Amino acid sequence: MIELAVQRLLDLYKEPILIRDLNGKVQFSNAVARQLYGESWKTLPRRKMEWKRIVNQAQQMKQEFTSRVKRMNAEGYSVAMNLKVCPLWDAAGNFAGVIEYLPQPLSEPEPEPVRPAPSALTMAVAHDLRSPLAILQNLTLLMETRFDQRYIEMMRKQLCFCELIVNNFLEFAGGRDPRKAAVSLEEILGEVISEIPMPEDINLDIASFEGVMVEGDPGQIRHVVMNLIQNAVESMEGKPGVVRIGVTEQDEMMCLRISDAGPGIGPEDLLRVFQPFYSTKLRGFGLGLAACKQIVDAHGGKMEVESSPGNGTTFRVYLPIAG
Repeated sequence: MIELAVQRLLDLYKEPILIRDLNGKVQFSNAVARQLYGESWKTLPRRKMEWKRIVNQAQQMKQEFTSRVKRMNAEGYSVAMNLKVCPLWDAAGNFAGVIEYLPQPLSEPEPEPVRPAPSALTMAVAHDLRSPLAILQNLTLLMETRFDQRYIEMMRKQLCFCELIVNNFLEFAGGRDPRKAAVSLEEILGEVISEIPMPEDINLDIASFEGVMVEGDPGQIRHVVMNLIQNAVESMEGKPGVVRIGVTEQDEMMCLRISDAGPGIGPEDLLRVFQPFYSTKLRGFGLGLAACKQIVDAHGGKMEVESSPGNGTTFRVYLPIAG
C-alpha cells in the first residue's frame, strides 16, 4: 500500500524520475520517465561501466551531483545528457542506490537553482520511505519462518514513521489554511502518546493539561505535537531518560513545552533547525520541523527552540488561547 502511494506521488510530477537499487535495477519510475525512455529503462542495469561510475561518484560525494550519461529515448536513439543524481542510504548508513531525475540535453544550460522544486519534495519522500520499507520487507520475510511479537512492534514503529513522512510532505507541500476550532491539548496529547512506540527506558513526565484549550485546526496541531514528541524520543538514541511535556500561559498565548535529555544541538545547527531540507539525522530530509513551523505561523503563533550540546533540547510552541 505504501509502495502504491509512493508510485502515485512520483506520477504527479512532470520530470522523469527513476529510483535504482544497489544493483542498478529500477525499483520505481514515474510515467514521464517511462514515456521518455520507452522500454529502454528496463536495460539500465546492463550498462555496467556507466552504473559503476555513478555508484563510485555517489559514494564519494554523498550528496546530489550531475552526471553525464547516455540514454536510449523512446524512439530508439542514443542521447547524451546531464542527469541529476541523488544518493540513497539505508537506516544503517549503507549506500542503497540512487534517485535519477531532471535529465538535461547537453546543448541546454542547466537551470539555476533558486528554491527546492516540487520534484525535490518528492525526492525527500521517496528517500525517507526507502529505509522503513526495506525494514518492513525484511521483517515480513522473518515472519514467514518464525512469528515473534517483537516483529509486530518493530513493524508498527516503521509504519508510524512512514505515516509521519507522508504527513510532513502533505502539510509542507499543501500549505492548507487551518480550519480553526476550540482544541483540547489534553485530548491531543492522549491520542499522540497512544500511537508513538515508546522505548522501555524512556519515560514521559507530563504536567496536567486539564481544561487547557487552544484555538486552531485539530489535525494540524496534532501533527505538530506528534512531530515534536517523536523527535524528542528519537533524540535520546535509545538511552534511558525523561521527556518532559508542560504548558504555561504567557503573553495571552498558551505555551506548549517539550524537553528531551538528548545530546543537544550545536549553535550552527540551532540556527537552521526550521529550514526545509536541513537535517542532522541519518534518515530524514528535514521537512518535519519546517512543516511544524509553517503550521504554527499560520495559526498566528510562534515556535522557539533552546538547546546546547550535552544539555538536551526544549521546543516551545505558542498558540492562541481558545475563546
